[in-house]
Amino acid sequence: MAQHAAAPRQIMALALPALGVLAAEPLYVLVDTAVVGHLGAVPLAALSVGGTVLAQLSTTLTFFSYATTARSARLHGAGRRPDAVAEGVQATWLALIAGVLLVALGQLLAGPIARLLAGSGEVADAAVSWLRIALFGAPFILVTMAGNGWMRGVQDTARPLRYVLAGNGISAVLCPVLVYGADFGLTGSAMANVAAQVISAGLFLRALIGERVPLRPVPRLMRAQLGIGRDFMLRSLAFQACWISATAVAAHTSVAAVGAHQVVLQLWMFLALLLDALAIAAQSLIGAALGAEDGPTARGLAWQITGYGLVFGALLGVVFAALYPILPGAFTSDGSVLATIPKRGGSSLPCNRSAAWCSHWTVCCSARATRRSCATPRSARPRSASCRWYGRRWCSAGACRASGSPSRFSW
Repeated sequence: MAQHAAAPRQIMALALPALGVLAAEPLYVLVDTAVVGHLGAVPLAALSVGGTVLAQLSTTLTFFSYATTARSARLHGAGRRPDAVAEGVQATWLALIAGVLLVALGQLLAGPIARLLAGSGEVADAAVSWLRIALFGAPFILVTMAGNGWMRGVQDTARPLRYVLAGNGISAVLCPVLVYGADFGLTGSAMANVAAQVISAGLFLRALIGERVPLRPVPRLMRAQLGIGRDFMLRSLAFQACWISATAVAAHTSVAAVGAHQVVLQLWMFLALLLDALAIAAQSLIGAALGAEDGPTARGLAWQITGYGLVFGALLGVVFAALYPILPGAFTSDGSVLATIPKRGGSSLPCNRSAAWCSHWTVCCSARATRRSCATPRSARPRSASCRWYGRRWCSAGACRASGSPSRFSW
């Protein structure tokens, strides 16, 4: 009789190592952001622009992981492990071909893309220098994706964790050494990034060779992988359009704005990838069930893991909400960047010209309130939609009187 649900231990055995793999890269990026952030606003802004471009490339090509997992998991569930690993071989060949093309095109287009996102100026120039070096890691990023894909498909998530931690761990140590010790500055960050990708990809290639399966390319299988990869790419491109446009807007606003955007975006991406660990466990287990032609178990797993995802997401939200007041200072010491990152919940916006600047003690309200009413004691004026009490004073959009130093306010 089919078992319609997996034991929580079985799900966690796949999800927790996958969580480590997913968290390793954004954690390294956070370390990189913290190291570069203490160089100043311009290097941090350049890292934001360059890192966004590189992230869009790798995220758009994420099908090297997810499409490979889907195909390998079905073959593994059908009891055909050698064929499941062979999917990894073909994905690795595709990764190498695509990676070399990305390096060549990237060297030609790094300048125009950086200037499109950041405009002409020192931020764009620094971003180009970072990108030209970091792009040499593209083939190794894609090989690592392919390795993760076939290993997840055969339900081996422990080895990918070791491989990715080895690469990113060594690189995390190298990053401050190259940036500060060797005095390479921002380009030292790019060198450390490439080192991480080379180490991880080398370990995945060694594991693939150790499986003793044929290593020659098979065009038929490669075409099939590209077919399923098309749908993954379209989904990814929809996300990328949003993230790229946000970076471009921030880069054209100010150096401080794009630096702040880098910090907040990487924290957001870190949270999103943490939640993806359960999706990987689902893809592996459900794919195996489908390969064994066990539809009821596949449906049961889908509902079960969806429930786990809701609980995990709520817990992460609570943890990061508690850490929010202290997180920005860990990634940059630049005052202008820190001032741009919201200090309180909600969206943070500057007061418009008619209201000057509000301090964190006041809230802007309707323009119907007057300067005099802002000074009115709370007991003498009832709360209404046109004017709110916050901290010490009433405040309006037409008359915003701060009780502290000028800063941004939280609506």
